[in-house]
Amino acid sequence: MTDYRFNAFICGKRGLTQHDKAPAGNHTDYVGMLVNADLSGGSQSCVYMNSKGEIVSVVNPFAEYSYGTEPIVTPLK
Repeated sequence: MTDYRFNAFICGKRGLTQHDKAPAGNHTDYVGMLVNADLSGGSQSCVYMNSKGEIVSVVNPFAEYSYGTEPIVTPLK
C-alpha cells in the first residue's frame, strides 16, 4: 500500500530530524513513517513524525530535493 514517489524511504531512525546524529544508546528520540490509508476514499498519505509528535521535513540527499512536511497523497491500487 505504500506506492510512493520516493526512490527509497527510511521506516525509522533514532533522533528527532532526518540529519541528526543520535547515539546508539538513545532510546527516547525517534523518527518513524506514519502512513494513513483511507480505504473508503481510495487514497493514502505518508509523513515522517518524531517521538515528540512533530512532522519531520524530508530531503532527498541524492537529488537535492525537499519533500518538506506536507503529506504525500497517492491513490490506493
